[in-house]
Amino acid sequence: MTHDCGARAFWAAGLRPYHRVIHCLNYQLWMGGVTDHFNLETTGATVFPFGVGNSRQLVRVIREAGINAISSTPSYPRYLEGIVREELGIDPRDLGLELGLFGGEPGLENPAYRQRIENTWGMKAQNANYGVSDVLCNFAAVCRENYQLHFLGTGALLFQLIDPETGEDLPIEEGTVGEMVLTHLDKEAQPLVRYRTSDVLEILGVGPCSCGRTGLRFRVVGRADDMVHVKGINVFPNGIARVLESMVPEVTGEFQIVLDHPPPYAHLNITVESGAQKGAEDQENLKERIAMKLKEELNFKAIITLVPPGSIKRTEMGKAIRVVRTYSC
Repeated sequence: MTHDCGARAFWAAGLRPYHRVIHCLNYQLWMGGVTDHFNLETTGATVFPFGVGNSRQLVRVIREAGINAISSTPSYPRYLEGIVREELGIDPRDLGLELGLFGGEPGLENPAYRQRIENTWGMKAQNANYGVSDVLCNFAAVCRENYQLHFLGTGALLFQLIDPETGEDLPIEEGTVGEMVLTHLDKEAQPLVRYRTSDVLEILGVGPCSCGRTGLRFRVVGRADDMVHVKGINVFPNGIARVLESMVPEVTGEFQIVLDHPPPYAHLNITVESGAQKGAEDQENLKERIAMKLKEELNFKAIITLVPPGSIKRTEMGKAIRVVRTYSC
């Protein structure tokens, strides 16, 4: 059942038996790496296990093995781009990747972020791997007709939404926003009942999609445990990311919310990577414009600190921690 649900997701996103896909998620003591490998294979595609690290060798394998699809986090292509362009002197488009199957972190719901990947690499960037490690590593993906996540865990999971603060059950209908709760329907080892995932979703549709799939469709608003209340406004890192992506290349899109004291919060301190070296006057102007844009679109006050490109630490998969708490709990 696990591999069937995962294969449904990858197939919906466009993976087919003729693809040669290199899998760049962590195989070491994390269910997503090995499990997603078998999910990919279940579609009939040829899968090359690679894992994380040694990006230069990855480029070599892609070129020599005729790889035309990649499975990774959505931030990894940006990290890989720097190595491909600056260290190897290769245009990313020349590697011949046609399909990107991404998951494990937010970002692709933002059209600007997605377009940047597609323009850089010449591949279709698909949100193809949404899941919860404690429950099922992949049970939702977008299709080739629209960019809404399809719930594809039918038969394996009972899907419910609750109010994250009161725990009250919410109706599964278009427009509902709530925390996803999952129950295993067919699992012998450690089945979970009404497991709170902390993922806050919005239901986008419950009728048939133009692709023919009939399950509900949704988008991820953010995580309840990453949500920060600022003077009555619920602020999610996803929303900040969307705003900053619209300002690339003036900024890189990378940022961190720095919380130096417990709530309540009247404003947020946000560290943002600038896109290039700027003079002091230009930096002040950029900080003001970022703060203004966040206020206009998300309705909260931000105090911006600019840092040079590459200053915010990423993992080997290109991920950055979005919320940093510097105070003692």
